[in-house]
Amino acid sequence: MGTLIKEMLDAATLQTLTSNFDPGMIRQEKVAQAASALVKAIKSLELCPSLQSLIDQFDMLREHHPIYAHRPFYMWQWMQAGYQLTSLNLPDADFLRSNSVKCRIGFLTVLLDDICDLGRDRTDFDQCVLALKGHINQYDMGLYQLIADTSSAFHGALTQAPNYALLKPALEEAYQKWIDTFEYSLLIQEEAFRLEQTWERHLENISHSGTVYLGGVIDLLFAPNLLAHQASAVAAVSLRTQKLIQIANWITSWKRELAQGDLTSGVFSMALENHWIDWDDLKNGSIGKTRQQIQNSPAEDYLWNEWKRLRVEGYQIAMEAQLPMLDGYVESFSALMFIQLASTELR
Repeated sequence: MGTLIKEMLDAATLQTLTSNFDPGMIRQEKVAQAASALVKAIKSLELCPSLQSLIDQFDMLREHHPIYAHRPFYMWQWMQAGYQLTSLNLPDADFLRSNSVKCRIGFLTVLLDDICDLGRDRTDFDQCVLALKGHINQYDMGLYQLIADTSSAFHGALTQAPNYALLKPALEEAYQKWIDTFEYSLLIQEEAFRLEQTWERHLENISHSGTVYLGGVIDLLFAPNLLAHQASAVAAVSLRTQKLIQIANWITSWKRELAQGDLTSGVFSMALENHWIDWDDLKNGSIGKTRQQIQNSPAEDYLWNEWKRLRVEGYQIAMEAQLPMLDGYVESFSALMFIQLASTELR
């Protein structure tokens, strides 16, 4: 599995990052130092062999497909650490099995994200979806073969999980929703001025965070002695933590996306939802005007308040469920939020 991030940090550091949920706390020396220690630990994280192998194959493909972005090694370390930090509280063996599976879906997320954000070619995306289902022709020995092989290994590991039969419908739904997030990403690029977006829809369908809910279901596949009502409680919490991840991402990126005039960004749908900008101005191409209006709006405060609200909701559901596997789960997303604030290396 590679190294485990929690074994590389002392308990006090993790406690500092998970017990605070006010983003403004990053300005306090103790929290800033703890976030810095976590970033340092992530940079020295050893990747699990299966993920490292996939990255090596991906890097070889990039030499022949320059359309795909260079991903810094730190991003892969961050991804593995993120899955580990935000896993359900499972026995060690189940934890390791679940995280190995989640790294595969995380790798596939990166590949499809490149197709949607960089290639912007629906034909390529449709080919990727076919490859996810194992449908490739004899000439597709590069990217699509890698996707098909990774998907096959991913699904094979799922079917071997102890709770697969119980959770198969929920798993299929979560997996399809994951694919739909990329479809949505393409849609808003193709119809940026015609699509009547809503903030809530945008928040639920962004591919960057689409693996959080799926990851929660994957954890449940390996949870010992799982009951159906326990799975429902975890799913309700995971839906909220997925939004937490996306909001944390926007908190660190919305000003850059605004400056770039990226109409696919959630910052524009958020501004429309709150009537900070006018839809007609966007349709008429008044991007300079709308940028200034959003810049002058309470956008950042709004994002912080949404973060706090969702964290409280998730925590309350977890407390009411009284499930040991949820102990510390919602709180762990605060740690990810603080390291996003502390680190600029992924931007």
